[in-house]
Parts: sequence; structure tokens; C-alpha cells
Amino acid sequence: MNFLFPGMLWALPLVSLPVIIHLLNRQRYQRVEFGAMEFLRRAIKRTRRRVLLEDILLLALRTLAVLFLILGLAGPTLGPGAVIGSRAPRAEIVILDHSMSMNRRVEGSSAFERAREGVQSMLEDLDPGRGDRAALILAGTRAVRPAYGNPVEVRLALDELDAAAPGPAALAEALEAARRTAETLESESGLAPSIRVYSDLQAASWQLDGPLGEALQRLAAEGRTLRVHDVGADGANTAVLSLTLSPSQLTAGGASEVRAVVRRYGPARSVRATLLLDGDTVHTETLDLGYSGEVEFQHLLQPARSGPRGVTLQLEGDELIDDDARHAILRVAEALPTLVVGRNAPTDRPDGIFEAVVRYLDLGPSGPLVVETEDPSRLRGNRLDGIGLLILADPGPLDGSAAEAVQAFLARGGGLGILPGPQTTQTDLDPLWSAIAPEGLRFGRPAELGTDTARLAILREDHPALQLFLDPRWRPLLTEVPHLSFRPIRTPAENTAITRILRFAGAEDAGETAIGDALVSWQHEAGRIALLTAAPLAAWNLMDQVPGGTLPFLLDLAQSLAPRAGHPDVIQIGDEIAVELPGAPAAAALLAPDGRRSVPAEPAEPLSGGRTRLQALAEVLLPGLWTIEADLLEGDGLERRHIERIAANVPAAESDPTPADSEAIRLALPEGSELLRPDEAATTRTDNEAGDARLAQLLFALMAGCLVIETLLATLLDRRRG
Repeated sequence: MNFLFPGMLWALPLVSLPVIIHLLNRQRYQRVEFGAMEFLRRAIKRTRRRVLLEDILLLALRTLAVLFLILGLAGPTLGPGAVIGSRAPRAEIVILDHSMSMNRRVEGSSAFERAREGVQSMLEDLDPGRGDRAALILAGTRAVRPAYGNPVEVRLALDELDAAAPGPAALAEALEAARRTAETLESESGLAPSIRVYSDLQAASWQLDGPLGEALQRLAAEGRTLRVHDVGADGANTAVLSLTLSPSQLTAGGASEVRAVVRRYGPARSVRATLLLDGDTVHTETLDLGYSGEVEFQHLLQPARSGPRGVTLQLEGDELIDDDARHAILRVAEALPTLVVGRNAPTDRPDGIFEAVVRYLDLGPSGPLVVETEDPSRLRGNRLDGIGLLILADPGPLDGSAAEAVQAFLARGGGLGILPGPQTTQTDLDPLWSAIAPEGLRFGRPAELGTDTARLAILREDHPALQLFLDPRWRPLLTEVPHLSFRPIRTPAENTAITRILRFAGAEDAGETAIGDALVSWQHEAGRIALLTAAPLAAWNLMDQVPGGTLPFLLDLAQSLAPRAGHPDVIQIGDEIAVELPGAPAAAALLAPDGRRSVPAEPAEPLSGGRTRLQALAEVLLPGLWTIEADLLEGDGLERRHIERIAANVPAAESDPTPADSEAIRLALPEGSELLRPDEAATTRTDNEAGDARLAQLLFALMAGCLVIETLLATLLDRRRG
């Protein structure tokens, strides 16, 4: 037998109160000798034994009445296998599903709230004074044990949790933490702990064919069992599953297409979607979602102000508000400072690649590029200060100083385009090529096809330089242009660091046999490099006769090489926030989506080219747009404010409320484990509570019965004794 209010048991000494009163009453009388005493002694001697038995019976009834009253007030509970008296100490390990799906509300409550209520009820039965122990493990983006040992401290830690985190559930990691905690409890206290799991059993979290299944097998091998409490409920949800920008980097005045996928889980409904740019509404529309269907949201953005811009698609609130918004970063730059290096063709000859590239890229003050030109012999480090894109347009031989300047430029994050033509062999570029080219990458002598011609075949349709040609109506402007001569690129197939984008194919080839690659790209330190051997040149191809394809191709290729952040702009809940900065920060601050401001704990790490890496936050747990403000030290000692923005999104898989197969879970659990549905757990608790109430009522009834019998018996004895 256990007690809800064991402190009442301190009143048990009051059971002796009737005995004390009885003894005190006997001492109230004084002995007085008189003549008839002898006759009274003989009469009392004949009835003494009967009177003594009657007094003992009355005393026992009064004592039992007090005992039953104290036990009833202590709130007795009688569990399976319990015995009368103090129960043995208990140890409970609780794994609480702390994933986003636990926040979905059904009929006014969330699964997390129901789980917290169940854990609180269980913890209330534990008493540290009896040696009870407990531990709480949160299965969020990673397993965390916020409280261990004293059940009171575990309850306090649980009370601090208002909602689950907007991330996935690391259940396998949590089970492993529970296994280690159980071993610790056994070694410290000798108790055999019970492991309980409170979860909504969402299918995305309960993938039994991976690490979770392996964790369950390890528990089973150690002979441990689980009690899994299902706190989920049937319901619906609407979520923004994806948000993409095409392109995600552009110049001021350019356009980016916003595409989003909005999904409905459950009955059909209409939802209002709002597109925001830096928190300001730019477009709103109503989306009609069918039963468990999805729609695509599209809108064209044309931001005028430069800088990293935050894009958000927000839905009106529903059952799960964490996934009603998704975020992205649109990098809007001023016109890209571009330096084209090459030599003008002699006046008696047609324009070369250098003149053609300048003609296509230099579109004037309103163009996306600010184009400057330079002779290869004057290419030095200071000439590249302030330049974002360098294009070597058939430059001819480069000396060692030029090669060093280009390497330093790439280390700072600059973009490089190499366009070899008739005037440039690979040997001419050896001082630079040996330092920046991947192993095995080569471009050869000009290929002559005689009367035949080659065409360009697309290998990587998703490359930013080929956006226009995704539309089959415009693709011939690139792929049907004849090439009479070119320098084929030999790309090693085993080198996965090289991205193959275009290749040359013969006219009779039907796209099956490549003559050589025409456009490849790769990363070198912080800079992006593209090698193009299909540049406009009248003597080699007819690209100049198709400006409608050549102009957007070269412009998009140039912009794809523009300096980019050395870190991802979009991350997921649970990832770190770390950014690459173009210099050393004298001071830095992190601004959270909710307005909270903090200072990074660690200093920035130096990188090549004067860049630094700053870890602003080890783990992000709040979705939205995060801002990093850094004051960078310039060469003249002055500080310049630099802004970076990061979009943190919730995992799309957590939006799907589909439950896991309960029978599959039962089979995967260790032998002897239980899977309790909400109604089963409630029924068990209700039955126990009803039994406890009946036990208390029985004790109070026994007390009343003792008092009634004692009163009747005392009255009868008083009358008989006169």
C-alpha cells in the first residue's frame, strides 16, 4: 500500500490517544475505605473479568476509529503486487518527443500538452524522500537530458517547457541516452528503472528501418522494456513545403521568380498566402487546396534596393503554426564590377574574343555589369582591387605576377572566367593553370571539322547560365548555332569537383558521342571558375549572328561567377549559423527573428584571402530570418558595416501528420513492452484512481462503523452497570 499524502502518517501516534485517556480516567478516582468494602470486593471479583473484556473492547473500537481516520486521510493507493506498508523506491526515465509535429493542435490541445500532463501525473507519484529517482530526456533535433536524479527537479524542468521545438525528433539518440541513463541509475542506486516514451507516433519520426530500429534492438538485447504512450490525435494541417528563388542572386532592378509549394493534409480548404520582402507585404492571394492536395505559388520579385533581402511566404494560422511560413534569401547586388583582360585584334583583322565579350557585357550605365578592360601585361594585384569578376578573354601568355594576382583574387572570393581562343594555348596559361586547375583538366588545340560543324549539347540544364534555354522555344538559339572550330576541353571523368555544363557534338552525332566539353566550372578556394571554349568569334562560329541567344548566355554566365557568400543562405532548424566575412570583424552581433540581440561567443577564424569565418550560433532553434551585423576593419583602420542574413526553416517532413503503423511499432518494441493509446492510458489511470477512492471510502466507513458500535456498546454497558 502506498499513500498520496504520506505526511499524514506522522499522526499515527494519535492512535494511542484512547488508551491514554482511559488510563487518565482511572486515575481520577480516590481510594476510600468503608465498612462494606469487603462485600463490594467479592462482587467485583465475580464480575471483574467480564468488565475488563468489555473495557478492552471499547478501547479497541476507539483506537481502530482513530487509525482508520488517519489512514483514510493519508490517501491510500493499492497497486498490483503492493503490500501493506511503505513501497519500494522507484526510478522512471521519460523520453519526451520534442519535435515540431507535437505542437499540432486538435480540439484545443496539442500532443505536447497532453504528453506533458501525462508525465506530470506520473512524476507526482514519485517521492524523493522514499529514494525515488527520475530523468527527463527531450528528443528534439538532438537528445538532451535537462534533468536527472531528484523527481522534484525533473518536474521543475518539465514545467519550464511551453511547447516542442520546431525541428525533428532524434528518437534513436534519445533511446541511446535512456539506455546509458538506466545503466547510471542502476549503478548509483541499485534501482531497475522503467523507460517511458511519450510521442505522437508521427510516421516521419518513427522510421523503424534505420537508427531507431537499431536502438530498439540494443534495448531488447539488454532485456529492457518500454512503455510507449501515444498522445497523438487525428487532425489536419496546411504547410509551406518549399520556397525557391530563381535566380537567388541578381543585380538591383533585376527580377527573380518566387516559387513555393503549399500542401494540405486533410479536408479541402482555402488559405490566404502573403509574400513578404523584408517583412513588407508585396503580394497576397487566396489558394484553394483540395483534399490532401498541393498547389504551386508563383510571383515575380523586382527589388530595387541592394543587399541580402529576406523573402517570406506566410499562410494564415492553422492547426500547426510552425510550418505556416518559409523563408529564403535574395541577394541583390549593385552592378558587378567586371574586368575583361585581353588584347585588341589588329586593325586589319576582324574582332577577336576580347572585343566580342566587351561588346556583349558592357551594356552601359543601366547594365548589370560595370565593365573595365585591361592589357594582360598590366594585370597586377592592385588592379583587381574592387573587382568582383575577372574575365580572361583570349589573353595570350600570362606572366608569374599576373598569375599571383589572379590567385589572390580568387582567394578573396572573386569570380574568374577563362575564354581561350586562337591566341591562347594552355602553355600560355601554365603559371596560373598549374595553381588553379583540377588535376587532369585540359583544353587542346583548335579542332578543325572540315566541311562538318559541331553543335552545343546541354549537360547541366539547372546551371544558372542556361536559364533562358530551359524553354524549348529558345534552346535552339544556343544548341543549333554551328561551330566550325574550337578548343575541346578534356575533362577527367573521375573528378567530381568539375561541373560539366556544355559539350560539343558532331552533326552526325545525334548527341551520343562527344567531341569534347565546351563549358566546365569548378571551385578554387573562395572563387568560382568557368572555362568556356565556345565564345563568340566570327572565324570559329556563328554566335555573333544569333545575339538573342549569345547575349543572355554570356550575361548569365558572368553573373553566375559573381562573388557569393561562402556559407549557405538557407539552413534548417538544428543547424549552426556560421558566415564567411570579407574581412576581420572588430565587433559582431546576431539579431534573431523575434528581435533578441546577442553577441557571438567565439572569435572569427581567419581564412585565406583575408576572409574570416564567424560562428554566430551553435544551434538554431527558431525559424525565420536571422541577421548578422559585423563591423569590418578596413586597411586604413576605419570600420565598415557588413550585413549578412540567414533563413532558417523547419523540416518539411514534420508537417505531415500521418501516424506510423502501430502494429509495426508493437512488433519492433522489446519483448514485454507496451504501446498505450490515449484511451487505454486514460482508462488505466481512471481505474486506478477509482480503486484508490474506493479504498479511502472503505477506511472512512470502517471508522464510522467503529464509532457507531462503540457508542451503542457503551450505552448498553452503562445501563447494565447502573
